[in-house]
Amino acid sequence: MKTKVLILEDNPVVRKFYEKAIANLAFVELVGMASNGQEGLAILHSKDPDVILCDLNMPVMDGFEFTRRAMIEKPKPILIVSDLVQEEDHENRYKVLELGAIDILPKPKSGGNIEWLTGDLERKINILKRVVVFSRKSDREKSFSPSVNDHGKKDEYQIVAIGASTGGPQAYQKIFSEINPKFKLPIVCAQHISEGFTNSLVSWLSSTSNLKIHLASDQEILKPGTIYFPPDGFHIKVDKLKIQLDPNKGNYRHKPSIDYLFTTIFENYGSKSIGVLLTGMGSDGAEGLEKIRKAGGYTIAQDEATSIVYGMPRVAKENGSIKEELPIEKIASRLLMMGGVS
Repeated sequence: MKTKVLILEDNPVVRKFYEKAIANLAFVELVGMASNGQEGLAILHSKDPDVILCDLNMPVMDGFEFTRRAMIEKPKPILIVSDLVQEEDHENRYKVLELGAIDILPKPKSGGNIEWLTGDLERKINILKRVVVFSRKSDREKSFSPSVNDHGKKDEYQIVAIGASTGGPQAYQKIFSEINPKFKLPIVCAQHISEGFTNSLVSWLSSTSNLKIHLASDQEILKPGTIYFPPDGFHIKVDKLKIQLDPNKGNYRHKPSIDYLFTTIFENYGSKSIGVLLTGMGSDGAEGLEKIRKAGGYTIAQDEATSIVYGMPRVAKENGSIKEELPIEKIASRLLMMGGVS
């Protein structure tokens, strides 16, 4: 069955490019082409596409408002393809993610050759067609009463390690915006992300977090209540109380690798560690999470209903490495409890 794609784009030259590019993708069916968000909403309801490619700068209704409305009325995986989401456009990049878009793909700046986007389009459509999204007006925050059982040694935990891939920025933002500033455990993160995107990710997360978030430095001493991400091109690991950055990819598919991080957390903290595996495609993190659990540490995975891509958490569930599976809305409260913050 072909993947039905809806495209919102007002530039006739770019529309022609899309028609040519889509025609070369045997697995894709173009079900509609809209020149503004208002037209796009009508096609969304009538054609029920699987994936939406959306520009931002359009007349009548722009891509921001379309994304907001679509995620309320008929949520679908949305890829923002625009010249307004360049590396330096931090605000636009994260605004669309907050509104519910799954991913972004910068167009070449004015005068650039758009043909190079073809390979990226095929890869990203292949990813988005497997994504399940939910309405932004849905209430998934069901009553949650954490059991004290199995959490009795909460005051003994010393570190949290979190890994994510596709959908990770949105998941991190949800967790970090809800963690009480009294939380004292250091949090070390590994996020699969495109080169050049990490700085803006940290900047955006910092704008809504109660904790300090920054790019880690090699040999930096871990501090309580601080969140660390590796800079572009590095694995991140923990050696006792120090962070170490490793530029060598080794045998890992991703850099940073979540398994790499989790393994060093297991080796240095064992039963005093908390591992959290969030939304993402593939299996990175499942093996390392299993090591943390077997050492007596506490392991959490994001549940299927709230994962943009239920890949890595699924593998972790299947290999028995998860102590608790939670919706994204409940992970912050669990970490607070485990860290001894009421």
